[in-house]
Amino acid sequence: PEPAAAIAAALQARDPARALDLFAGYRGPNGAIPPRSLFAIAKSASDQGRHALAARALHAAGTGDDDAVAPNALLVLARVYERRLGRAAEARQVLDYLLARWPDSEAAGHARASVAPPEG
Repeated sequence: PEPAAAIAAALQARDPARALDLFAGYRGPNGAIPPRSLFAIAKSASDQGRHALAARALHAAGTGDDDAVAPNALLVLARVYERRLGRAAEARQVLDYLLARWPDSEAAGHARASVAPPEG
C-alpha cells in the first residue's frame, strides 16, 4: 500500500511501533498523514527515546491546519527541542511561531508563560 496509508493502517491496528518504523522511512508530503496520527507517532518515538524522529512528526503536525492539534504539537515540539535535543534557539522559534499563528489557543497561553521573564 501507499506509505501514508500503511502508516494509518498500523495506527488503526494499534501497532505504534510499526507506524513509527514506517514513518522513519517516509518521505512523502506531511499533509498525507493526519495530524492526530503524526501526534501518535511522535508519542511513540518519544517513548522509545527517538526524540529527533518525534520532533519531525511534531513539526509536521504543528505546521498543518488542524486547529485542534497543531498548537499543541508545536508546544510539545518546543519542549522536545529544548529538553531532549538541547536546541533552545529552535524551541524559541517554534514558540514564537505558535504565538503568531494561534495566539488565542490554550497552547499559546502555555507558550507565553514559558517565554515570559521570571518575576522578581
